[in-house]
Amino acid sequence: MDLLNHPRPQPCDLNEATLNGAKVYGPDNETIGSVSHVHGTQ
Repeated sequence: MDLLNHPRPQPCDLNEATLNGAKVYGPDNETIGSVSHVHGTQ
């Protein structure tokens, strides 16, 4: 993934509905896990 040209998430996108289940990638773009739950509120 080219992070220089990838749009940054907006604060309104950083919530439980959009993050739960999101894949987490390692340095070689391999899937290393996923988001299982989030903490905190705004």
